[in-house]
Amino acid sequence: MKPIHSLLIAVTALLLLALGSYLYVDQWLFQRFLEDQPTLHENMWLSPLRELGKAWLSVWLLLILLLVTRQVRPTMAALIAMLLIIPLVTPAKFITGRVRPAQRIEIMQQPQAEHDFARYESSFPSGDTATAFAIATALTPYVVRASVPASRAIVPILFTLASLVGMMRLTVMKHYVSDVLAGAAFGIVAGYIAWLIIEKHPNLRPHLYTTPLARAITLGLILALPFLAMLSNVNPITLFLKQYWMFTPIFLAFILYYHRRATHKQNNLPETTN
Repeated sequence: MKPIHSLLIAVTALLLLALGSYLYVDQWLFQRFLEDQPTLHENMWLSPLRELGKAWLSVWLLLILLLVTRQVRPTMAALIAMLLIIPLVTPAKFITGRVRPAQRIEIMQQPQAEHDFARYESSFPSGDTATAFAIATALTPYVVRASVPASRAIVPILFTLASLVGMMRLTVMKHYVSDVLAGAAFGIVAGYIAWLIIEKHPNLRPHLYTTPLARAITLGLILALPFLAMLSNVNPITLFLKQYWMFTPIFLAFILYYHRRATHKQNNLPETTN
């Protein structure tokens, strides 16, 4: 089966599940959560993972990936996928104007008060989930193409992390099930389009990154982003580092191993003649 066929099947299935959830699951689960809200998002090890749907943390991790591996194409594809989420998700939010579960609770608790919610903060679809799935989808072709032993584990890990982002958006009462499923579908589409853009337009993946200046700029951005992220209400990079800092050496060693195996395989490919 061709990749585009698999993608269409996945997106169609997610959208149909989103429709079914909107009709039969969302309200039921909302009532269940009112009675007994799950605590998945309160787990000390899982809670920081929900920040993977935030642009600050995603860009920061992608820059680290770029600095260590010097692989421009996957990084550019993931960044473009994140940008594509804006034109895909924002119009849907304005059109639907769906009140978030937490906002519904606020209205229920204070029915006489005036409530003003911005349409761009609409519940449908989940932007964080879309971002996480967009990055996972954009990186997948490059992970698979590397054909190293670790690649078999990386792809499931990417989509497991993206799914956890969506699940925790549910448990914090920011979204309904249909919002998360639709967000995943939007993200897969954005990731695939980003991959096509990079593969069809070589000028978007410059070879200048081999220069020391480019690497110095990347390192500077990596160091600066945790401070720039303080401009947001909650600093996702700080939250992420606070919990997972001890795994940083393992993370970097894994990326280096992956990069060296992929580079070694590429260097040993037989040369072709025109």
